[in-house]
Formats: sequence, C-alpha cells, structure tokens
Amino acid sequence: MFDRFCLFAAAVAVGFLAGCATPRRIDLQRQTGGSAFLFHQFQAYDGRSGRPVDFAAVARRCAAADIVLLGERHGDAVCNQLEAQLLYALLETRRPMALAMEFFETDQQAALDAYLDGRLDESDYIEQAHRPPSYLGTHRPLIELCRAARVPVIAANAPRRLVKAFRKSGTDYAAFRASLKPADRQWLPPQFSMLGGDYRTRFAQAMGIDLSAPASQPARAVASRPAGMPHSLDWKKFYLAQLLWDEAMSDAIANYRRRYPRRRVMLVVGGFHVENEGGTYRKLRAKAPRARVVTLAYRSRPDGRFAFDDEDRGAGDIVLYGLTPPKPEHKTTSRPASQPASRPARSAATPPATRPARHSATPSPAHHPASAPAGHHHPRRGAGS
Repeated sequence: MFDRFCLFAAAVAVGFLAGCATPRRIDLQRQTGGSAFLFHQFQAYDGRSGRPVDFAAVARRCAAADIVLLGERHGDAVCNQLEAQLLYALLETRRPMALAMEFFETDQQAALDAYLDGRLDESDYIEQAHRPPSYLGTHRPLIELCRAARVPVIAANAPRRLVKAFRKSGTDYAAFRASLKPADRQWLPPQFSMLGGDYRTRFAQAMGIDLSAPASQPARAVASRPAGMPHSLDWKKFYLAQLLWDEAMSDAIANYRRRYPRRRVMLVVGGFHVENEGGTYRKLRAKAPRARVVTLAYRSRPDGRFAFDDEDRGAGDIVLYGLTPPKPEHKTTSRPASQPASRPARSAATPPATRPARHSATPSPAHHPASAPAGHHHPRRGAGS
C-alpha cells in the first residue's frame, strides 16, 4: 500500500513539475527583428539558391548594400510591417541613410520636409502631400520612424498629372518636357531612355497584350485583358508612362547618392518596378554602376506554408513570402420558406432605395492591370490615370 502511495505521489510531482516547466524562449530579434506581429507571418529566401534565411540575415545583407530596393505589394499588412521592421534594423546600424518613396511625388517634397522638420503638423502635411486614407495603415510608420530619427525622405516619383500629360501628348519626351512651363519642368528628370527586352514583354502581358502575334499583324489582346479595358488601348503609351516613373525614381536616388555617397538609400516601391530586374532597377544600375544594390521581392500567400516557388528564382536577391488573410466572403441571408420567390413590382409612387456605388475589387486599367502575372505586382498604379 505504501509503495502504491509513493508511486502515485511521484507521478503527481512529475506532472506538477512538467506543468511548471520554463517556457521555451523565442528569439524574435533573429526571426523578425523583434516584432511579435511578424512571428510566423513570413519567410525569407535567398533569391538565387532558394535557401531559407531569417530576418537577421536579410538585415545584414541590406546593411552591406548602398541601395536597397524593396518591391512591395500595395496595401498588404504583413509587407508593410516588414518594411517598417527592416527600416528600423537599418536605422540601428552606424551608417547614415535616407528613405526614398515611390508614393511621394517630387512636387510634394517641400510639404514632406516641413513635416519631418516639425514645421508642419500632421493634418496639414497629410492635406498638402495628398496622403490617401490608406496611408495611416501602410506607410505612416516609415515616415514616423524617419521623423523621430531625423532621417531624410526622398519624394522619388514624378507628379502623376505630368506623367498623364506625357502619355496623352503623343510627342517624344524631349519635346514634351520643353513644352512645359519652368515651374512644371523642374519636377521631371532631364533625360529619358527607352527599355526593351523582358521588362517590355512582361508589361505588355500584364496589360493583356499578346506580343507573339506575327510581325505583320498588330499585337492582339488576349483573353486575360482586364475587364473594362478598351480594345483600342495603345498599351505602348502606357509603357512610356511606366518608364517615366522608372526614370524619375532612379534619377532621384542616383542624384541623392552623388550628393551623399556615404549614405545608404532604401527605396520602397511597387514590386513590378524592381523585381526581375525591372525598369527602375535597370535605369538605376546604368546611372550608378558601382553601387552595391540589393533587391527584395515580396509575394503574398493565403496560408503559412511559405515554400519557395522556383518561378520566383531570380525575382530578387531576396524573396519574401508573407501571409495575407483571404478577403472576407459576402454573407448571404437565406430567404424564409414563406417568402415569395419574386417580389411584387415597386409602385411608381415609391422611389427605390438608393445605395452608394460599390467599388469593384478589380482595379480599372487606368490604375494598374488586373491581369498581371500571378504573384507579381502590377505596374505602377496611376501610370495611365
């Protein structure tokens, strides 16, 4: 009896001690840069070998570069968190740096500088810099980090209104720029160069254009043409607008690096511009051939299985896969069995209830093609607006 009691007591003691065991320590600094929000929300890979790497390795590789090109997926919460965490990691290094943003246009630099310097309050800055409502949940943390750390932010993009005017002008860039008033001309890069090859082909495919048509025939639209896009669309004009975005951003970074060669620059930009050696990347390499450049390509995944996709090999020096929850499904309420299958016609004296128009989940071609290759970011939003 005593032996049984001793065995029971020992079992209870073992269970108690197991329940009070010290929790396993999680190394957030190495895995996420210290962010609990990002824990198991993403996985990074070397873009060449496909080998998984942790956040600390990503930060070290970016810290060794002169220019970091981070190709984001617009409006993706995990991607935005990663941007902020990487920026913070680079701010912690001893090398001074600057942040460049696709989402600020060159004529907004004064308002941005005034806010960073404390000469403008946030509400006035948001109004003057034309920040969209989404700014608060996407890029505001980046700006606030730079404001607190007194880090310059480069408004890297050409004004949308001028890019739109160039697209519609039908003239070459030199003639278009010469036709502008000096007050507008100052916001555009002095030179403009064409790019062909894979970048042009991928842009055409994203716009729903089949370039495999015989040379004697015009490029034809394919079945994946975005809904609502006119068949008469001259995609080449939109490509010129895309290249002007690329020219402006590469010019802004190259010029800043010429003035401050010791400073590292991190550009946050839509992925299409930089991944797979996109237009901004190619133009920047031509303007700063000796700079050490690291490119990050971001991909969204519906679940936490972040296996490396061989199709993404070479998309960037580092490929990031992040978790994006699926869009909420629209719930449909079942009709009671007693409800008639069809409602009686509304009386002419009773006006129908009006509802605000619902925005389509598919972007219009004036912003960016809806048929961009799966897993790749669309061309620059607004290039054709």
